[in-house]
Amino acid sequence: MVKYVMKVDLVGRSYDVRDNVKLGLPMTFTVTLMSWRIMEHGKQMATSGELGHAMDAIKWGTFFE
Repeated sequence: MVKYVMKVDLVGRSYDVRDNVKLGLPMTFTVTLMSWRIMEHGKQMATSGELGHAMDAIKWGTFFE
């Protein structure tokens, strides 16, 4: 079995592969819905241990260049 190790840093970019167009509208829609869900169900998410993951996803989604 051959293992391949790819040393490519993909952090910080949300470009479409075909034409280098940022995917702003779908990302904005997704982050907005996730933010609303945290506002409405944040306590339940905290008790289940998923609040940190949701906050990290929102942080990642709002940090695009």
